[in-house]
Amino acid sequence: MSQWYTGVQAKNGGTFLGQYYDDMGWNALAMLRAYDVTKDTSWKNAVETVWANIQTGWNDTMGGGIAWQKQELYYKNTPANGPACILAGRLYEHFGNASDLAWAQKIYNWWQSTLVDPGSGFVYDGINQNDDGQLNTTYRFTYNQGLFIGAAAEMYNATGQASYISNAIQTANNVLTDPTLR
Repeated sequence: MSQWYTGVQAKNGGTFLGQYYDDMGWNALAMLRAYDVTKDTSWKNAVETVWANIQTGWNDTMGGGIAWQKQELYYKNTPANGPACILAGRLYEHFGNASDLAWAQKIYNWWQSTLVDPGSGFVYDGINQNDDGQLNTTYRFTYNQGLFIGAAAEMYNATGQASYISNAIQTANNVLTDPTLR
């Protein structure tokens, strides 16, 4: 992990911060796990730096949500919001900062109300990709379903609210019965 720590920064201009909010979210989750194992505060500090940068991806276009990338702040998608929600929930569980829980809830609530079909639990990939306000109904990935299920489970862990588990079960049941998912 030490080689990864220096290698990612070396390949990325001396920083963990990048163009894509989803990639930064995954990196921050890995770094949080490294902190759990090592208790080395350099990992925690890096997570906090990346998390602060991910938060800058939130804007009011489409009513909220974390953008996919810094060059397209209008495009919001599941791959960016999923890791951000999970990260915020885990940070709250680790360190008890109420603002992290508030972020997790804000991201989750926007994501569920914007990119999750309330009838089936199907999780759409994104919205406003072409800056036209349209929901992308073409991309149908199990990856997106798994992110939502994982985030719902994380939200349950952070809050104990059973509604999150109900949401996860609805989406999981849809995955098992939807023949169009890849």
